Amino acid sequence: MRFVRGVLLLTLATEAAGALALFLSFLRTLDPGKAAYAAVFHAVSAFNNAGFSLFPTNLVAYRGDWFVNLAVSALIVGGGIGFVVFSDLVRWARKEVNHPLLHTKIVLAATGVLVAGGTAVLWMLERSNPQSIGALSFPEQALVSLFHSVAARTAGFNTVDLSTFTPSSLAALMGLMFVGASPGGTGGGIKTTTFVAMMAALWATTRGEMDVTLFKRRIPTDIVAKSFFIAMLALGFVVSCAFVLLALETERVLGVTFEAFSAFGTVGLSIGDGGILSLSAKFSPAGKLVICLLMFVGRLGPLTMSVAALRSHVQKRFRYPEGRVIIG
Repeated sequence: MRFVRGVLLLTLATEAAGALALFLSFLRTLDPGKAAYAAVFHAVSAFNNAGFSLFPTNLVAYRGDWFVNLAVSALIVGGGIGFVVFSDLVRWARKEVNHPLLHTKIVLAATGVLVAGGTAVLWMLERSNPQSIGALSFPEQALVSLFHSVAARTAGFNTVDLSTFTPSSLAALMGLMFVGASPGGTGGGIKTTTFVAMMAALWATTRGEMDVTLFKRRIPTDIVAKSFFIAMLALGFVVSCAFVLLALETERVLGVTFEAFSAFGTVGLSIGDGGILSLSAKFSPAGKLVICLLMFVGRLGPLTMSVAALRSHVQKRFRYPEGRVIIG
């Protein structure tokens, strides 16, 4: 109950602070009543990584507004890192524990690297594209790149038309959407800790090390195995659903694939239907059901779904002899 109260208070306090910041910005273009309503709506939408906007073109009108962009980005990150991290940081700040949990360190480090890396990649890929950010000043280019690096991690807001992005940028966004938020957060995807555990395992294998270590702590073998299981299961599921969508719909491959990854990450980004609606608006009823399934599994989690469907309650009390297999 103490944790639940903490989650409730944190959510209300963060969304209230975000709403106040957005209200001060929206006042410049809206009357006080509409500004207040829009501020509260967008603060809740951002913190809960929903990505719904009241404006016809999402946040495109505020592309160069640093206050709106940074406030929404902060809310997205705050909602995505998970309540366990907040609780642990509070305990550490109060000196109830000597140091943050390994989980907290991994989440914060992964979030920082993914946001910074995504920003750099998007800027490098789009800086010479006049249809997206090429015609903007460098500060605005950096702001747009930063915002979409954050928003692609399950939030779904956009400040430029994604149909103007190059295929390489859309592929980068798909990678960010697939990773998603952190465990215990308000987003989807395979989660940052899953991604980090896999990368650490690959690095350890490359170096010929038996143990997977992060921040001078050894990661249990079963956690590493589950990380690869989650990622491979999720990737197979998304690719399979994308294949079904391509069989059902007549849209181009990149757009449909992007829609599938966006749905699985519960992001909501889309290259659009040529107007103000997402590409899913043009899908058949069967295609929309596939998108719904992707969103449901992406939010609930592939591991939860697979365990519920496949887990056996019979525990084996024996092990087979070890056998060597040639791989690679």
